[in-house]
Amino acid sequence: MLVVSFFLLLFGSLFAGIGGFIWSSAQPYSDGVLAAGTVVDHDQRSGGDGTTWASVVQFETQDGQEITFVGSVSSSSRAAIGSQVRVSYRPEDPFGARNLDDAGATLGLVFMGIGLVALTGTVIGMFVSATKRLRSRGSGSQMVPNAPVQAPPRNQAQWDSSGTDFIGGEDRGF
Repeated sequence: MLVVSFFLLLFGSLFAGIGGFIWSSAQPYSDGVLAAGTVVDHDQRSGGDGTTWASVVQFETQDGQEITFVGSVSSSSRAAIGSQVRVSYRPEDPFGARNLDDAGATLGLVFMGIGLVALTGTVIGMFVSATKRLRSRGSGSQMVPNAPVQAPPRNQAQWDSSGTDFIGGEDRGF
């Protein structure tokens, strides 16, 4: 069980981390500039999952320089040529621009969600398992809460002050 929990924690952390990276790369630069871009082409990418497409976007910087870049996220659907997209770039590095309208934010959130569900489920499962294990260890000496206290059974033999057993009639030497 511990090995499975370890791998689920690793899987969840990996997915959440990758999702966070993808999501953050689809956010505007904090020190960047926003610009309007136009989808001018598509970059075809082939892999084990088939063919995907990344948008090729063109935009103009504040100083009038025309920049063309390929989006970092590819998908099976293609944005229409000529469609307008939001772009974020740093003035000192306009070729590192980000297409804010591609599927990066959504994809990142999906990955983070899967990772966080795996992490949360694993931690809850480990907590429940540990709680059950602790309860089973202490079950032999466990006291029952709110159980009535019973007096020990009374001894059938009754004694007088002289030390003689009333029922048996013996002298006990008291």
